[in-house]
Amino acid sequence: MQIVINLIIALISLCVLIVIHEFGHFITAKIFRVYVYEFSIGFGPALYSKRRKNKETKFSVRCIPLGGYCSMIGEDLPEFTEEEYNSLSVNDKELVDLTRSLPPERKLNGIARWKRIIILIAGVTLNFLLGYVLFFFSAVSMPLTYGYSNQVTVSENSLAYDSGWRSDDVIASGSYVVYINNQIAGERKNVVTEGDVDYQTNLYRLITEAASYKPIGQDDYIHFTLITTEDKEIVFNLGATTVNKETSWNAIGITLSAYTRKTTVKEWFTLSGDLFVQGSSALLKGIGMMFTPEGFAQTGGLISIFQMSSQATSIGLYYYLYLWGLISVNLAIFNLLPFPGLDGWHILVNIIEGITRRELPKKFKTVMSTIGMVLLFGLFIVVTFKDIFRLF
Repeated sequence: MQIVINLIIALISLCVLIVIHEFGHFITAKIFRVYVYEFSIGFGPALYSKRRKNKETKFSVRCIPLGGYCSMIGEDLPEFTEEEYNSLSVNDKELVDLTRSLPPERKLNGIARWKRIIILIAGVTLNFLLGYVLFFFSAVSMPLTYGYSNQVTVSENSLAYDSGWRSDDVIASGSYVVYINNQIAGERKNVVTEGDVDYQTNLYRLITEAASYKPIGQDDYIHFTLITTEDKEIVFNLGATTVNKETSWNAIGITLSAYTRKTTVKEWFTLSGDLFVQGSSALLKGIGMMFTPEGFAQTGGLISIFQMSSQATSIGLYYYLYLWGLISVNLAIFNLLPFPGLDGWHILVNIIEGITRRELPKKFKTVMSTIGMVLLFGLFIVVTFKDIFRLF
């Protein structure tokens, strides 16, 4: 039962992403008075279709919930003989009649090229915007963040206690020097621990980073200098010892105080911006690697999306929103590629035609778009079968 629920959630989420994309085309087409014949949610046979009285656009819900489309009047139609025209379906006849009767300024190919480019780019713009919104609400819905404070619990009769460190001391800054074989192996000076507490504070990093150096003999040690907020100086050496034939550092005798807190409004915007930039950069890099054997091996299709969505659903709302934000940005970037059949290709064609002030041959554009769609459909089949084989 849970598999069915996860599948429905994933399909609805994917459909929303694509419908949002098509809505970008729809709303800008309406702004520029391009005749939008149909706005459909889903593909295949129509489950529901209606055009409101005195309205141009027909709204449809179709049986395959894998996206949708926005059908605009704009492409020149071939010449039909009377016999060919009579053999067309009712919908096709309506399209032919509309295309023939509408004035040029109501057709996509009759408006200025800069307007066409805006209509084409509006879809990916909304996908980018939706991605950021999902990243933002992912940051808002993240669970309590965990970290360590600058105050610690110091055990009596420990190295830290003997050096004068007490549990009520709040460390303001610190430094260390690691000595191995009487040589300086690493050091950090003037590490400030005051101020805004991050997911892991500087005091925690200071201690764990210093202890990450591996001693090779019992004479090796780490020299710590810590300054408290009361200007108290704590100086001590952390020595090495051999236990079970493994060399390690002596126990320091402190317990770092853990805490929980909620992220702030400022952090919501900062984190969502970071997620957006990191996600976009990773996707651009992933698209470049997709054409290498290693990158293609990691490429997935709808089954992979369903698996990731199911995992995200089980982890929590914040991760689910993050994943679909990433997919929305992925859809936007992919559609911007200048590959025949994608929005990026049509944008490139309009730019070239605008610069040269000459239309590319219609036959060339038709052939290239057909080749692109065949290749994209072939890629979809290949990654789908790859996903299926990966299951076994």
